[in-house]
Amino acid sequence: MPGTGIRFDRINSKWRSRRRACYAAALACAVMAAAQPAWADGDPGDAGALFLRIGMGARASAMGEGYVAVAEDASSVYWNPAAMAAVLGTNLQFTHDEYMSTARIEQLALTHET
Repeated sequence: MPGTGIRFDRINSKWRSRRRACYAAALACAVMAAAQPAWADGDPGDAGALFLRIGMGARASAMGEGYVAVAEDASSVYWNPAAMAAVLGTNLQFTHDEYMSTARIEQLALTHET
């Protein structure tokens, strides 16, 4: 008899949508669990390219790396490139830094008055 039976297509579609939602939630949890170690290791900048934190020149390091305003030699290439316009004469600076025998950094800078 029509109209007296249970509509299995509605029940199946309801379970299908719930199943899809469960799969989507499980996939989202798996992606978030896999991505967690990317930000859980520490502060940004702690692991890669640490040599970029090492300044150029003994004078600038002795001043606590507050050398931006007074950069008047060849190290202005590193600290404040706009200050190269005020450099008088020709300056050449070579810096060699060795940290705990694992990191070696050589920097070469040349400025010429124009």
